Amino acid sequence: MQNNNTKLYLNLHNGATGEMLVAALFELIDNKESALRRLNDLNIEGLRFIPHKVENESINGTYMKIINDSKYKYEKMSLKDVVKTINNLALEENIRNDVLGIYYEIAKAQCTINKTNMKELYFRQLGSPEAIGSIASICYLINLLNIDEIRSTPISIGNNERSIPIILELLKGLPYIIKTDYDGELTSPIGAALIKVYTNKYIDFKHIPYIKQGNGISSKSKNTINYLSAFLVR
Repeated sequence: MQNNNTKLYLNLHNGATGEMLVAALFELIDNKESALRRLNDLNIEGLRFIPHKVENESINGTYMKIINDSKYKYEKMSLKDVVKTINNLALEENIRNDVLGIYYEIAKAQCTINKTNMKELYFRQLGSPEAIGSIASICYLINLLNIDEIRSTPISIGNNERSIPIILELLKGLPYIIKTDYDGELTSPIGAALIKVYTNKYIDFKHIPYIKQGNGISSKSKNTINYLSAFLVR
């Protein structure tokens, strides 16, 4: 974190996923063209970020599509493989260290659930190029915004997510709300890990004098558009 009195407020009333976070943060960036070039040059073969503007009566925001065009058939990766991929990212060392920190939180949670150790741990979806790219892009954008403090509302999870062990393990000890009337995905393991690591303080959402707002749209919205809002405050 920097030290320039720039705060980021996250409204997690609709949950948090990697795609929602990266899209909301991308909306806060002034030079989007330059930032997008960096995201598309992370040194992950075939990985591309494609932002789509969403505008309708209820919300204006961005949906960030993450595509993997690589011909390599991904199956699973050990933690050692994931660490090697992260260390080869075309990002500054401090950002790579942030990405590693997120993955170690995910790894610890998965080891607890599976009753195994990190040497025997294998990631499937969470070790995919898209997952690594999602986390790396968020760490990069937070660094680019020169954030020195992040404050978040309690995170919401869908009714069926109460049965997803890794989400509950990552959120252990943190404030969260179960939306019993929503059965879709509100929060992903990536979203939960990022909020756990980056949030400095949990708050109740209220009107704040922000200088910029970004809305990240979920691709898994059901019935109504699901989104995460991020606010820059100085």
